[in-house]
Amino acid sequence: MNTLTDEHWDEALEVNLLAAVRLDSALLPIMLHQKSGVIIHISTTSSQFPIWESTMAYSTAKAALNTYSKALAIEVALPK
Repeated sequence: MNTLTDEHWDEALEVNLLAAVRLDSALLPIMLHQKSGVIIHISTTSSQFPIWESTMAYSTAKAALNTYSKALAIEVALPK
């Protein structure tokens, strides 16, 4: 049974997904203008294989970060 509260979920998503989204949104216009730069997101293998109930929110947020990272790479790499 999942004992994680809404606060657990909110914190995991804020720290492990939305912080990266916000930072990228701030930096991408500069990087695109300069036509250079690198973004590295740090994730974990538990994003694919969550082990404990207590890490469910963290693992889910990191899995979302992985998907976001792939989508962002495709979006930015496409010729405009």
